[in-house]
Amino acid sequence: MFNISDISVSLSFNGFFLFIGIVLIALAVYYFYKNTIPEIDTKLKIFLSIVRFLALSVILFFIFEPLVHYKVKNEIKPKSLIFFDNSSSIVAKDSSQKRELLNTMYEQFKEKFNGDVDFLTFGKDVNKIETYGLKLNESNTDLQKVFKYVASINGNINSITIISDGIITEGANPINSAVKMGIPVNTIAFGDTTTETDAYISKIFTNEYLYTKTSADVEITVNNNNLNNQPAKINLFEDGRMIGTKEIVLSPEGINKVSFNYIPTKTGDVKLTSSISGINNEKNKANNSFIKFIKVLDSKINVTIVSSLPTSDVSFIKSSLLQNENYNVKLIQQAGNNFITNSDYNKIIDSTDIFVLISFPSSNTQAELLNKIVSKIENGKPVLFVMSEGTDFNKLKLLENNLPFSVKSFSSSKIYVQAYVNDNNSALIGSNNPLFNDTWNNLPPVLRNSGEFLSKPESQILLKAKVANSITDMPLVLTKSLGKKRAVAILASEIWRWKLNSVKESETVFDGFLSETIKWLNIVAEQKQLRVKTAKQVYGKGETVEFIASAYDEAFNPLDNADIKIIAKSGNNEFETVTESLGNGLYQATLSIPQTGYFTFNASGNYKGKSIGTDKGKFSIGEIDLEKINLKQNRDLLLSLSGNTGGRFYESKNFNNLIDYLNIQLINADKVIYTDNEIKLWNLEVILLIIILIFALEWVIRKKSGLL
Repeated sequence: MFNISDISVSLSFNGFFLFIGIVLIALAVYYFYKNTIPEIDTKLKIFLSIVRFLALSVILFFIFEPLVHYKVKNEIKPKSLIFFDNSSSIVAKDSSQKRELLNTMYEQFKEKFNGDVDFLTFGKDVNKIETYGLKLNESNTDLQKVFKYVASINGNINSITIISDGIITEGANPINSAVKMGIPVNTIAFGDTTTETDAYISKIFTNEYLYTKTSADVEITVNNNNLNNQPAKINLFEDGRMIGTKEIVLSPEGINKVSFNYIPTKTGDVKLTSSISGINNEKNKANNSFIKFIKVLDSKINVTIVSSLPTSDVSFIKSSLLQNENYNVKLIQQAGNNFITNSDYNKIIDSTDIFVLISFPSSNTQAELLNKIVSKIENGKPVLFVMSEGTDFNKLKLLENNLPFSVKSFSSSKIYVQAYVNDNNSALIGSNNPLFNDTWNNLPPVLRNSGEFLSKPESQILLKAKVANSITDMPLVLTKSLGKKRAVAILASEIWRWKLNSVKESETVFDGFLSETIKWLNIVAEQKQLRVKTAKQVYGKGETVEFIASAYDEAFNPLDNADIKIIAKSGNNEFETVTESLGNGLYQATLSIPQTGYFTFNASGNYKGKSIGTDKGKFSIGEIDLEKINLKQNRDLLLSLSGNTGGRFYESKNFNNLIDYLNIQLINADKVIYTDNEIKLWNLEVILLIIILIFALEWVIRKKSGLL
């Protein structure tokens, strides 16, 4: 039902002048018709005067550009969304009984619910039951997809109901997304509530990036239910090769942490598999292994510090980097026109993976040294730049194209500034950790040049400068990632002060920032014209494998309409697919593989008959069943979802009570939306037509009356 209310009219000019104009029109019309030739009847005079007055007044009125404002009231009926968990874990035990109960729920909701309702399933994606069916066979459960779906639709969503066991195998925890919706989420707990005798591996923990020939710790988390003090064997494999075995006794607390010393032997994507064996009386063996993919890089990173002045910043940065055994740190140090370190710097520069430039270049920097370093950085070597004392801004122009900032002006004066976190989700500064976030904002001041330094469009400002507790737009720490080039810039000197703060966490902040920066700089995107990867690396049985690809020409401009073929292999079996273009050099492809196993894939691309390169990768299908790792209902998650959103929690046997509750909630649940509208009267053609008709009427009457 639509209702119009709050009607008002506004003018572009002062209404007082309109009033004066109308008065003048009235006087003019009176004077015009006071004496006519020939004389006409008084009543006719009055009628013609009114006609002339109306016509001229309407014209004057529209000269003032009147706007009619009004509101339209729209009442939208409420809609409820009911989501059924479609994953295999929900019916893993007592399958036939649970399927029957879920179908009964569905039929009862359809029969007894009084309002507008959509019935949907969720697993890997959200689908309507009417078209997809309630199959209860999906190999992943992503509850986050429920709230992404709700956010994508319009209407008066009155309530959300989720029928699930609460076991999430993919995606993030949905609590925050649910709360932001502002819609009550009702939950019906379904699934197994008993604790069975079981042991399973829930996690493999190690660094995401490891290095060949460098020892790393791999920690395996082993959980058990009702198997305390039982012996077990924990195995660790690298791409099927046994790394080690450890015998343990399962803890009465239900959790064991088992550490392995692992030295990677090859670079690239590596699959780590951990398994548990040697246990009797275990009910569920489908969760006895766990997979994690890691990326292994070349052994040590060659970091070269180049400095034109022997400052405290050089000493502190070098000391911090030397703490990491994966860094091979070299120093090229100038003092005046001489080198303190070995002056034969060519060999060091040629082997450098990452440059750290401090007070470089300076007025004393040799042209040969500067040009050699600029050439390396131009060719893709990443750089950490510290604008310390003595930087020569004229020589810096040679490096400026590769840095995340440009120099608009510089000054001989300097000011002390404090750091202020601008990017709240940066791993480099740890700002995704609230503790580090507060620490950065309270670190001692550092010395910044008073000049104007501008962030480039492709750059990200991590820290801004704070002066006398006032936050400015002056960048302090910036990053840049463009193509195969990466750079980080610190636009201040005396950054050693950040490590000497009395706050305990400041030392961790300083060292952690340098460590994460070097790690980020080292992961430079490969200069490949063709890049292909899977959307994830561990798939469930029967799940469709998704490929994402990008293609570029020799100048790294995006290529559309390239032919990209992907072949996946496992043993003697091969599966082939081709990509479809998404535009702007992006492509996608899917591959349905009916078997489980460990797969490698090779991709090749062609554009107009010319090769644009190859790529390869690895993925796993069904080697572990994510839905079978833990079959016990996650009651806490379901309680939290309903409790934090103003919804209600129900056991599956009491689902009819929820139907009654939802029907009551529909009373007076219509949503009223007011929309503001306006009409520009002077643009209406019908008004112009009316004015013409009024003048025509006056003319006809005057003609018939013989008036001049």
